[in-house]
Amino acid sequence: EFRRVLFRSVLPFWSVLAILPFGLLLLAVVNSNVLAIDHLLRRGLTLHWFAQVFADDQFLRVIPASIVTWSAAAVFAVGGGALMAFAALGRPALRNVVEWFALMSLFLPQNVLAVLMSVVLDVTPVLRDLLPPAVLGGFGQALPTFGVAVLLLGRSLQRIETKLNIAATLGAKPAERLALLVWPNARPALLASLLAVTLVSLDDVLFVRYLPRTGVDTFATEMFARARFSSSPELAAAAVLVLVTVMAALFVASWLLAGLGRTQRGIKAITLSPLGQPSDSRIA
Repeated sequence: EFRRVLFRSVLPFWSVLAILPFGLLLLAVVNSNVLAIDHLLRRGLTLHWFAQVFADDQFLRVIPASIVTWSAAAVFAVGGGALMAFAALGRPALRNVVEWFALMSLFLPQNVLAVLMSVVLDVTPVLRDLLPPAVLGGFGQALPTFGVAVLLLGRSLQRIETKLNIAATLGAKPAERLALLVWPNARPALLASLLAVTLVSLDDVLFVRYLPRTGVDTFATEMFARARFSSSPELAAAAVLVLVTVMAALFVASWLLAGLGRTQRGIKAITLSPLGQPSDSRIA
């Protein structure tokens, strides 16, 4: 009864949220030139279109720079977020400050972050000259997702803070605490942060073009440059490939986390049964 009443109370709200944006989007599409490309899609996607994507020299040329940029963003965002979360562990005052700045970074638009970063680089030009353009672009891409990593990892570590203290009191080594407590609890947060970095890196054209002195050409900038002037079968096939890749990554990550959780529950059911004997009810 509670769920039914709750569903009825929020249904009008969600209906407005769902219908209004899609209605505005439909009006915008009908009154624009987007429908002029329907001749490209009448025959549907073909394998020849996808083959042209893999044979396109411009797409192949930007793949190494895209990988380097994504790797730098992952290191700065996930690694930096993990360090900040560990530094704030057991320090409530520092934790509040770190979480406040992390939340602020989530609500700031990316163009504002890019302008602030450009101001910092103009004041200290040695940083702009020292870092390679791809690494500098990756650092810019890490700014929007750094707050995600800090918040997720911080919450994961807070749940086991007492257990870490008890384990240290009982003589557990740092490596043992990291392997038995920190890693199992922080793994979902690390994976979610890595996926957030991947989505930003696939979409970003701002940081990689305007932060370095020489702009970096990535997969996102190449697709954006082509979409500005014309639509082509290769561009549509490339967009579909990106969509399929992201969906596959999300599915594999969810499956891995669920599978690891079931494996851990099965091991606990066997090892924690009374008198060391496997419990059929727990295994079932």
